[in-house]
Amino acid sequence: LLAGMTSCDEWLDIKPENKIVLEDFWQTESHVESVLMACYRGLIENDVVYRMIVWGELRSDNMVAGNSTSYDINQILNGNIISSNSYCSWNKFYTIINYCNTILHYAPDVLDRDANFTQNDLNRITAEALAIRSLCYFYLVRTFRDVPWEEEASIKDDQEYQLPKSPEFVVLGHIVDDLKEAKKWVVNDFGVKEKNKG
Repeated sequence: LLAGMTSCDEWLDIKPENKIVLEDFWQTESHVESVLMACYRGLIENDVVYRMIVWGELRSDNMVAGNSTSYDINQILNGNIISSNSYCSWNKFYTIINYCNTILHYAPDVLDRDANFTQNDLNRITAEALAIRSLCYFYLVRTFRDVPWEEEASIKDDQEYQLPKSPEFVVLGHIVDDLKEAKKWVVNDFGVKEKNKG
């Protein structure tokens, strides 16, 4: 019994087999690329696409109510954007924003860890993350005007998650600044027609 108790002293240090822990992530260019792809994936989720249509096209003169229009859609058509409306949830947009913030936080560290990850790669990915974050904030500020602005990644348990709203002009100013920064590094030609158009 005594030999059995002393033979294995690392049982508390076992890492989960079905998950990647933070210490093992953000090591290679592929890790950075995978989080960037999660940003793009977030933009094509139904919740995000529907809201982009409802918050944009639906509120314009391009769409009108049909016979089977839901109560929530009718409310939006009438200019009533209230928190009880199912289309007024912005959580998926802030999820994408947090992915972008996480890239902006961790990606620079990968330069020292992966020799294949160059400054040009970092600049390109930073530009894409800034542009995606700006797009999300554009939809939010256009629809709700004053929204919480967050550019810190949600990576710690002790962070403040109840953020106050930022005035519209502050959010728009951040968007413009981010897009000016992204414009410096954005890639215009990926070398192949399929990648340029895809």
